[in-house]
Amino acid sequence: MRWVLLVFGAAIIVAAVLLFCDGLESDVLTLDIIVSLIVWGVLFAGIGFPWIDLNDPAQKRVGSLGLFWYFSSLYALVAVIWMVVGAQLDLSLSLQLIVHLVLLFVLIMGLTMAGRSAEKVGEVYEKEQRERLGVTEVRSALAALKESTFDAKDLPEEVVDRINKMCDEARFVSPSNNMEAHRMEAELVNLLHEVSSAFFNYRMNEEMIQSKLARCERLLKNRKQIHSN
Repeated sequence: MRWVLLVFGAAIIVAAVLLFCDGLESDVLTLDIIVSLIVWGVLFAGIGFPWIDLNDPAQKRVGSLGLFWYFSSLYALVAVIWMVVGAQLDLSLSLQLIVHLVLLFVLIMGLTMAGRSAEKVGEVYEKEQRERLGVTEVRSALAALKESTFDAKDLPEEVVDRINKMCDEARFVSPSNNMEAHRMEAELVNLLHEVSSAFFNYRMNEEMIQSKLARCERLLKNRKQIHSN
């Protein structure tokens, strides 16, 4: 449907230019038609396609919205004004063409900047997701460990309380781009899995469980002190 609207709008623009600018030289008239179509195409790109992409969690296009509309509106306004000025003053084709090429160059530079802005938004989102990954894994491992306590036999209440306390503390761990933080997160996840696996026979593995739980508590406490650089 949007392509039909694009073509229909272009046809109206061509007809309007031919109707109201029939006194212009053929070369100037052709230039005005081309510029009008470019203006229509750029503006349609902004209004005819959704800026919100539900399949893109980073919403990169939204990050380029401001730059896109600034340069698109600026180009459309100045290009139309220059066409009117050229027609009223009967300026030469070469002069009109040079100015339109300059305006087109500015538009392309602006759209390039808008595209780079969208890429930057995507890069920042991916960076944040990488930083969150370790923290998410720690919380998932703690949740799994807490779940395993319901099936464990002879598990002291003191151990359950310590695990519950770590689950609460993990909520306040901030994502970080620090390599030491990532190392702690990986070690903590491995230790939590080992503790969970040892719950099947607490009495036999009590010493190991107590040791690894203490190590987990220290790691979690130290990790809470680390934030992004």
